[in-house]
Amino acid sequence: MMSFYKRLKIYKELEKLSFKELYIASTICSDLIVSKFINSVLKETEHYSLGSLRLEQLFVDFYTKYRNYNFWEKVVFSQNESILDLSKDSVLAFPWNKSRLLPLLSEFGQEGFLWKEDTLNHDVTLIVPFNIYFAYSGNHSIATGRFYRNGIIHCHQKVDYSPVLNDFDFDGKYFRNLSNHKINRPYFDELGELFIIGKILVERKQNTQPPAST
Repeated sequence: MMSFYKRLKIYKELEKLSFKELYIASTICSDLIVSKFINSVLKETEHYSLGSLRLEQLFVDFYTKYRNYNFWEKVVFSQNESILDLSKDSVLAFPWNKSRLLPLLSEFGQEGFLWKEDTLNHDVTLIVPFNIYFAYSGNHSIATGRFYRNGIIHCHQKVDYSPVLNDFDFDGKYFRNLSNHKINRPYFDELGELFIIGKILVERKQNTQPPAST
């Protein structure tokens, strides 16, 4: 039986893209997600009550909707030394507090302002296979730095989301488990698109791996 996500028009369009183009699409989706989240916080609409989205809520919401899945045993963390360049690298940072966000947007927007990394507060991880980052802490200043394309952050780990992507499907409206049970809608349409990009990237990497030696 063909997976639901492979029946979608957007899959057929994304499947034509190269690796490089898929990573660009991941960046665009990520930036749009954060922009929409910031807009909801400033206007106190729809997603304002969510607070900061957690790593385990990006697609299937394992925190509140599907808690019987061992998310933290599935994802694979490893050491990774990289630099998040806010002028070009996208980061899923969810600033949830309007009163904290507004002054930062104003301050960072001043001419000549230099964004500085706070090594005690800024904590990010690289998400594979998307090659985008996720902010654990420092969400307000990190999101603002990305908005103004200013600053760098040192990253020390990565998380491979591929095993989770393999266990779920997306029908264009709902995420589903492999038994076709509906779970939850994506909190933003772009999270559904990002999920499909991830599925394509995982498939391609699996198809390009050399066969195991016997």
